[in-house]
Amino acid sequence: MLNMSYVLTCGENFNETIEEVVKGLNHSGYSRRDYRRVESVDMQRQMAGRDHDVQQELFEEHEQEAAQSNETDDLSDGLDISQIKEAVSTSLSEQAPIYEITRLAQEQGEDYRMELSQEQDSNQNIPLSMSRTPQYKIREEFQEVASAIVLPNFCIPFSDNSLFSAAASELQAPLSRKYLLEGFELSKKDKVISFDLNLEARALDIEGRGKDESSIVATNLNRYQQQTLLSIMSAGSHKTKLSTIAGYVCKILSKDDEIGAKDLREYVNSVLESKSDSELMRMANILPSVADRFRTKITRLKNDYAAQRFQDIYDDGTLLVKPEYHFPKTISCASQAIYPKGLYEVEDGNMDKFEKQVIDKVANLDNVIFWHRNPSRIGFKIDGYVNNHYPDFIVVTKNGHVVIIETKGRQLDGSDSQYKIEIGRKWDSLAGQQYHYFMVFPDDDKDPLEGAMSESRLISLLKNM
Repeated sequence: MLNMSYVLTCGENFNETIEEVVKGLNHSGYSRRDYRRVESVDMQRQMAGRDHDVQQELFEEHEQEAAQSNETDDLSDGLDISQIKEAVSTSLSEQAPIYEITRLAQEQGEDYRMELSQEQDSNQNIPLSMSRTPQYKIREEFQEVASAIVLPNFCIPFSDNSLFSAAASELQAPLSRKYLLEGFELSKKDKVISFDLNLEARALDIEGRGKDESSIVATNLNRYQQQTLLSIMSAGSHKTKLSTIAGYVCKILSKDDEIGAKDLREYVNSVLESKSDSELMRMANILPSVADRFRTKITRLKNDYAAQRFQDIYDDGTLLVKPEYHFPKTISCASQAIYPKGLYEVEDGNMDKFEKQVIDKVANLDNVIFWHRNPSRIGFKIDGYVNNHYPDFIVVTKNGHVVIIETKGRQLDGSDSQYKIEIGRKWDSLAGQQYHYFMVFPDDDKDPLEGAMSESRLISLLKNM
């Protein structure tokens, strides 16, 4: 029962209320298969019938017991049996809805568990989160073409000092940020960090957001924390102040598994060594903000190093591509796209206005065989030196071209767009003549990014591909 949620409602707008609740669940990722509905009239009838049955059984048992008993009890003299029946009847009537809800919850919970078990048995390779929603197959007319496409991704030569190194030299390993950060020594990097010593005191931490996801959250230091820290700082020497601040900063940044603890400590100490006692005291008041400045600087240093390594292995031919991504046999999606030539029986219709505008025109081109809405985090990705890029659409033309499209509406033109263009174009150049990457902006965008193109130019190019 506690694994379920309940919505109890009554009135003339019962149906409308239920529909609004279901829409809310849909927006939260639940499908229409995840809810059970019990009509109010049916509930009343079931409760009334069950109430009567329970009372009848109780009274029949009581009368049978009384008939079978030959014993007499002086204490029973003077008791009004009708009052007892009335009291019991009232109590049962009040509790009948609870009994009925409990019974229905148990039945529906068992039904749901059986359905889920059956789906898991028939879909062993499908994640549980996906098995709860309908699965859509590749359309039959596209299966032969889709099965022949294996999208490439970045890789590097596999190096190993084991006995099998000769054979391993012919293999490739996926490009990873760990590989790109090999040789990175933070303590030898630029140590210029600007601290605004008038900032408010804020505490920063990494908060989990589900599997492999996290974000930075900020909270105020309370007065007790500030007073404790300042009392330690005011009584100590310059060395103590420096050690205290460095210790706090390193503790806050210790969740960065790309930097060794010793390397981090040396870097933080070297930055703080030039600070005076008064500066260190003021830093103690804004310690979390100081740690945030360190984090920002270190992240930029790592990204710059990884970007340069990425460019180096691209230029010297170390960076390669290998076939990696097959279209999955089935997909799941909460909403349905209305445009023709979708690869699957249903394509995900969860798009913004500009995405719909672009794919509407693309899908209606005569030379397009099919298109697919590439899902974020589980679909095709282009490995990068900062993070992975999941483009919006994959389009296949009759001439055998596979076109990767990333749409960028004006409101989405963020700082990562140039980064995506960079790794997308490098992927394009290494993947082969049949593969293409385009980032698309609206026609009315007066200043699109270098390497991107307008919507009308994309359509013009696709017509000839």
